[in-house]
Amino acid sequence: RYDAAQLAAPMATTEQIAQLMDRCGYDTLWLAEHHFQHEGYECIPNIPLLATHLAGLTERLRFGCGFNVLPTWHPLRLAEDYAMADILTKGRVRMGVGRGYHSREVATLRHPEATDADARDLFEEQVALLLTAMRNDSFSFDGRFYQVPPPDVPYRGYTLNEISLVPRPIHSTE
Repeated sequence: RYDAAQLAAPMATTEQIAQLMDRCGYDTLWLAEHHFQHEGYECIPNIPLLATHLAGLTERLRFGCGFNVLPTWHPLRLAEDYAMADILTKGRVRMGVGRGYHSREVATLRHPEATDADARDLFEEQVALLLTAMRNDSFSFDGRFYQVPPPDVPYRGYTLNEISLVPRPIHSTE
């Protein structure tokens, strides 16, 4: 079990690696999201945040999310964070999502109504919601795990039927 300073050290190392890769002309630095890894590896819990920071330290290098562990996110929060990273880095962040495989990550952070048996269904619904949000000016979504907006939400004198992701990514949603 490593202490807090040792677990934070990979952030500075990642800065150095990104700057070297940028100087050497590499195209993309791929980063992996993980949570609760006190053993001293897999220390990046938020790739869009780190990628946005690294883009400020580099000129051309792109940053790949390989992968954001979608079941540990609310898909709309990931869509918002990715959109912010896309805009702030002028398209230098590449999104990738996966189901995850570390039980302490997924079981701890996943949707509160999902079980291990629901893993695939949850992931597929999250991908559908994420893409719906990123690709449409406004939307609603009615799934097993997510109802967006929730039914019968009063908002400024009317019932909310659709929402908009703000901001939306502007460089790519493919």
